[in-house]
Amino acid sequence: LTRLNVNGNPMRKMLYYAEMDEMDVVTTLRQEFSSNAVDASPNVKSYRISIMVVGDENVGKTSLLNCLRRIEKKKDTIATDGVQIHHWVESAMYKNQKVPLAIGAWDFAGQDIYLITHQIFLSSRAIYVIVFNPFDSSISKVDRWLKYLDNLLKDISVVVVATHSDDKFCTPEFKAEFNTFYCRLTENLRHIRTGSSILWTSCKTQRGIDSLRQVLLDISMDQKFVGQSISAAFARLERQVHEARKIHVPPTLGW
Repeated sequence: LTRLNVNGNPMRKMLYYAEMDEMDVVTTLRQEFSSNAVDASPNVKSYRISIMVVGDENVGKTSLLNCLRRIEKKKDTIATDGVQIHHWVESAMYKNQKVPLAIGAWDFAGQDIYLITHQIFLSSRAIYVIVFNPFDSSISKVDRWLKYLDNLLKDISVVVVATHSDDKFCTPEFKAEFNTFYCRLTENLRHIRTGSSILWTSCKTQRGIDSLRQVLLDISMDQKFVGQSISAAFARLERQVHEARKIHVPPTLGW
């Protein structure tokens, strides 16, 4: 090889660096980073929340998320395999002004085999929703998930949601009995914050869906990490990643 044509090659500058002394390379790079003013880029407010939806299998987690996302109910919902992540934007109030809140909802499969791997994705920078079907499982199932989260995480908000509240046996007395047991369960929790009662919903009639959505928005805007300032350069990078994940496989994950 007697001649190497690097015209149009994005690595051309690296070849230039290869001919320089080590200290010259460091000095040149420092000057370039300084001139690009990456560190001096203005900050922007970040309004985002992760909602982790957990619960046993076949209790209605995916259907509940579809309702929250205002997606028309499908006739047959396929059981979640592993974790599915859904993104959408809601309008929320932050310090007396409306802001777009970016929501990333993690739909965790309820089969016991996934419990070990679920721990990898759990974070304290999130809200947790425990979903259960009161006509298909006892309050002990809720107790198991409360203890699961209490042992793994600290300082998180947890909302407990009952589905199928349109059932004819879902009477005020029935709800009161479940709420009494639920309050007893929360007395011994050490690291997580829970609501004072169960939220009752129905995907069939949409009962309680709007109330649940508002509760989640209110809790989201109370989180100390919502509304934090991040680098504008990072925000631009994130937008590019979002665009890239529309065409690249495997998909990227939100944060």
